[in-house]
Amino acid sequence: MDIIKLLILFVGFLTLVGPIIVLNRNTNSNKSRLLLLMAIVTGPFWAISIYIFFQTEDINIARIALNLIYTVSILTAILTFFFTKIFPYKTQSRLYEKFLLYVPAIIILYEVWLTNNFVVSLSNEKTPGFGYPYIFWVFWFAYIIGSRIYELGKNLGNITEIEKRQSIYLVVGLIIAGLGMTPTNIILPYIGIYEYIWVGPIMGFFMIGFISYSVITLRFGAFKTILNKILSFCSYAILPSFFIGSITILLFNITISIKNLAVVMLIFLLSF
Repeated sequence: MDIIKLLILFVGFLTLVGPIIVLNRNTNSNKSRLLLLMAIVTGPFWAISIYIFFQTEDINIARIALNLIYTVSILTAILTFFFTKIFPYKTQSRLYEKFLLYVPAIIILYEVWLTNNFVVSLSNEKTPGFGYPYIFWVFWFAYIIGSRIYELGKNLGNITEIEKRQSIYLVVGLIIAGLGMTPTNIILPYIGIYEYIWVGPIMGFFMIGFISYSVITLRFGAFKTILNKILSFCSYAILPSFFIGSITILLFNITISIKNLAVVMLIFLLSF
């Protein structure tokens, strides 16, 4: 598990790279600042919360870390809502949208922090039990993100070519993150399997990466060209990652196993 903790923290802070580049190119842009704030929440903030949850032996601290993990999800939904309202094109927020955004968010935060209804129990093995507010949170989160994806897709025929391509990258990032997180961070925890929540920050990294690319790039290549670039990158990065990962395992006396080598390789692959 120690190598997983290292991966969580590494990927969490790596999430900031794209948004910092975006902000550096245009420091006066609201969308750049909002993107960096999203990255801080879904990157270091989320990763540190998960790290503390797994690392601490104090059940009270573990409960606080657990509350922070679900606070991250609420903040992520709110920030995603406002970001997609100003990028790739500006739209007005309707009154009912704000109502459906803020009122459930406040109720969920209340249940998470001030009651034992959301997290009903937390065993010494750090396996939480959830109540009905958890189901409410799932539907609210899915509605907020899903409605934004729907709106972006619905308006593809009424925007410029650049805005259309930026919308596609934004939607792809949200969908990849959603599909990746749903089993490990929503479904499995509800049935008592909580050891895979570390997948969340990794999916958040890919989401922020796609969004950063869509913001910073005004000209896009064809999908085939992009795929060729990805394959080319993997071909010259995988071998060095394997080599450096093997040396790291030996130097730091990490237990030699396929799982540990794969995790260390992933860390260095992302570095490349």
